[in-house]
Amino acid sequence: MRPEHRQTFLAFSLSPANTTISGDSGFRLFRAQQQKSTASEPEAKPEKKTGRAVLEYFAVIAVPQAIYWAGWWGEYKPWHYRLNWKDQSKRLFSMEAWKFDSNNFKLNWTHALSGAGYYNFARSNRLGRFESLLFTLGGSFYWEYIGEWREVVSINDNIVTILGGVPIGEACYNLGKYFLSQSGTIHQILSFLNPVLKLNHWLDRKKGNLTFDEPEPGWHDFRLALGLWSDPISNQKWMGKNMFAHAEAQLLSIPDAENPGCVAQKIGATLFSGISLDILSSKGHVDEVSFSFRSVYLGYFRKMFDQDLNGYRFYLGLGSAFSYFKQRSIAFYDSSRVRVKDIHLLDLDKPRDFRDKFAAVHVIGPVFDLNVRKDKFKIRLMAEAYADFSMVNALALNEYSTAYDIRGAKTTLIYYGYYYGVGGSFSLWLNAEYGPMIVRGRFIRHNWGSVEGYDSFQGEVQDDFHITDSRASLYLSAGFQFSSSPFGLIIAYEKIGRRGVLKNITQTEHETRWSSGFVFRF
Repeated sequence: MRPEHRQTFLAFSLSPANTTISGDSGFRLFRAQQQKSTASEPEAKPEKKTGRAVLEYFAVIAVPQAIYWAGWWGEYKPWHYRLNWKDQSKRLFSMEAWKFDSNNFKLNWTHALSGAGYYNFARSNRLGRFESLLFTLGGSFYWEYIGEWREVVSINDNIVTILGGVPIGEACYNLGKYFLSQSGTIHQILSFLNPVLKLNHWLDRKKGNLTFDEPEPGWHDFRLALGLWSDPISNQKWMGKNMFAHAEAQLLSIPDAENPGCVAQKIGATLFSGISLDILSSKGHVDEVSFSFRSVYLGYFRKMFDQDLNGYRFYLGLGSAFSYFKQRSIAFYDSSRVRVKDIHLLDLDKPRDFRDKFAAVHVIGPVFDLNVRKDKFKIRLMAEAYADFSMVNALALNEYSTAYDIRGAKTTLIYYGYYYGVGGSFSLWLNAEYGPMIVRGRFIRHNWGSVEGYDSFQGEVQDDFHITDSRASLYLSAGFQFSSSPFGLIIAYEKIGRRGVLKNITQTEHETRWSSGFVFRF
């Protein structure tokens, strides 16, 4: 056994069997329990900069708020409330104004990015996760009640901004913090993943008051894949026309998770952060974009590795996530800035041609992550299940519109092809390695149903029918990593199944894809 491993193994063996680690200082405690220390004074916590967080928030929203108040956006929106006591008292002191808004898909899903920004105004100024959540809630409510005083208090905006912004914000915070703490050009470029953190870190560095004193994360996996893909259904050819790009970043924040030892811990600090991005293009057009952000906030961690690193580790935690998928629009009205009430522009006498899309807030759910090692063999199994709030394209709408008039349906359905829904998601991930050989698998299932009765123009909805949609995807890949090199090869298979039900119309779609290319891991 190497000396450093012997020391770490002994420290783990002597640590308490059940210890709770909570808060942002949790990992400093985790490391402290594994090392002998003669220090008797507790470590001073970095000073929180709440005032700077508030200033950054108002600096960002000042311009859009001024434009809104000046009425420059009036040509795009039909207003619901006037600036008088009767109207504003309804908004402020009752739930009458709480509705789903009628904005286009792009405007509505990007509230999650705004929420991530609000969250990081607080988080990167040394506020804790719960305090940052409250800050995001306050930022969202301020904009809905004060900033947009002429509109409904948007239920979907608050959900997406707050509950969608937090997993994005926490993942970007932890990954951005990791990249900032590393040397090298690639890491410093990637640190711009979180520009708020980058700015505040620069300000603190100028003052000689840096924020990063946590120990190194226990494990990470960063990869970029580029190559060609083929879609047999559309008879697309391989060479030079269909390109794909995949980027992925995963970070396990538990210190020494990959070192020898035996430990069982309850952890209240963030365990895991993950981001993935997929882009498909053909003939110079971006055909599909999808991405996800995942964070696991607390849980139970256990590991048992011998001196040769044979053994296992796992955690069972509570997490949340945000995922997005969008196919390239063909029709001008598909997620465009068509103004609600300009219904004559839609030419509803013709069948609709909406393309698939969804944005899902995976509000909360259990996450299980198991790693097993035996000599050259490594296997990782990860399972997640979430309760969801979603904005999802009604797959059966196009077929329904060929036989029925969609006037009188939900506002967003008529103008933009999507509806607000609730449901659940489940995913199962597998990664197996033997020497240079890597096999990966992924299964994801979404099920959503529409919410009725809260349309911003509910009085004009004549047929508030229920809609259901589901999406399932299976991904399998095999790869080879060149020895002593970050580069490798990959070939992959993907099967996608889609189903939508609207009244008596059931629409199903199936798609099979093959892809191959190069992988860069660092």
